[in-house]
Amino acid sequence: MSAKLPLKVKMAYGAGDIGFSAAYTIISVFLLFYLSDVVKINPGWVGSALLVAKLWDAFIDPFIGNVSDKVDTKWGRRRPFFLYFAIPFGISFFLIWGIPLLVKTSMLVTLLLIIIVYIFHITFYSLMAVPYSSLSAELTDDYDERTGLAAWRMVFSIIAGLAAAVVPKMIVNLFSDQIEGYTVMGAVFGIVIIFSPLFVFFGCKENNTVKRERTFSFIESVKLTLSNKPFILAMTMCLLTWLAIEIVSMVLLFYMKYVLDMEAYSEIILGIIFIVAAVFLPFWAWFAKQVGKKGAYFVGMIVFILPLLIISFLSHGTPIAIYILSAFAGIGLSAAHVIPYSIIPDCVEYDELKTGEKRAGAYFGMESFLRQLSSSLGAFITGQVLEWSGYVADMPQPRSAIIALRALLGVVPGLIIVAAIIALSFYRIGKREHEIIKKALARGKRYRSSDVGSTAFS
Repeated sequence: MSAKLPLKVKMAYGAGDIGFSAAYTIISVFLLFYLSDVVKINPGWVGSALLVAKLWDAFIDPFIGNVSDKVDTKWGRRRPFFLYFAIPFGISFFLIWGIPLLVKTSMLVTLLLIIIVYIFHITFYSLMAVPYSSLSAELTDDYDERTGLAAWRMVFSIIAGLAAAVVPKMIVNLFSDQIEGYTVMGAVFGIVIIFSPLFVFFGCKENNTVKRERTFSFIESVKLTLSNKPFILAMTMCLLTWLAIEIVSMVLLFYMKYVLDMEAYSEIILGIIFIVAAVFLPFWAWFAKQVGKKGAYFVGMIVFILPLLIISFLSHGTPIAIYILSAFAGIGLSAAHVIPYSIIPDCVEYDELKTGEKRAGAYFGMESFLRQLSSSLGAFITGQVLEWSGYVADMPQPRSAIIALRALLGVVPGLIIVAAIIALSFYRIGKREHEIIKKALARGKRYRSSDVGSTAFS
């Protein structure tokens, strides 16, 4: 399994993230804006409702991961999920945007219906995203090859994210009724995201030598996962990183419209960020080999947050300056897409050394939950801050709202990124430590402090 993966396998695996990235990006960038500025629902209500929906996700993601570890079919233990849940995933995405047009009722009932559909959507998302991410730990056990696999995944992810950031507005602008436009957009992307998981189903073969794990119950599995200190540090970094990115994503359209008076340039700026991020993916994969995953992450996050801090202090936007600063932010965003996904599989093997089982599903179930939680926390924080600041939809904003938007774009995500850097600084699994783990696993040994060194993984 340590041999280099064929290019076609990397591409098939990467293409599987198209649907996940498109759905995730559209919801992150547009849903809060759509419900507050177009449907005219109180942003505080929206943010709170999205956060409440994640209470369900708190249970299902780790549960799905544990179940996928124990599935045993002729297709493997991960691939069946892609075949069975692709269509419900696409339909639920469409309904999130279509309910305000299809069901004429009060704003509160409309929000309630959307949240119910959203809960179904994140369930179908998790039923495929958790096995999908888990598969990365089983396609290769090579430390650097995993960074390369993550980079290929992110190539497709960022390209899909670019389309998801730019195309929805283009579709909406074709219609005089914005609600109708968003409904059509939901239908178009709903169809696209149905087909994406099938690339993985048909293009990737699971490692048949990996046994189906049956030893631990769900509760025992969760406890073991939460006792893995390297994983807790990595997940703290991931949660904080994604939270910062979510807040920036959700506030960017508001900032362009109300602070910089550059709403007409929003698609261009989003396009620059995503294109630059995609172009720099190979660089971060290479750079991580040179300085290590931790070092690459530290540099990338500094490059990401500094231009946002500068933009947050500008009074009025000049397109050229904003384009340049957005490009630098895209370089840093690229690192945030590559590094976290290449770290988690290393934590899975550290657990395998301790438990004797490869429980990738349990770990990526927790990862998926935290990824979804970051999205809802971002919506909750942004929605609450906007409401407290006196924000009024589609109107000139008071000074308090402008100050809030500046903070949400620069200072708040900056502080969150600093916390993420501090968390990862305590992480100890580097390339040398990973090689020790692999050799111990190859000998079939269970964890002993003398095998790996107590200081390396404490």
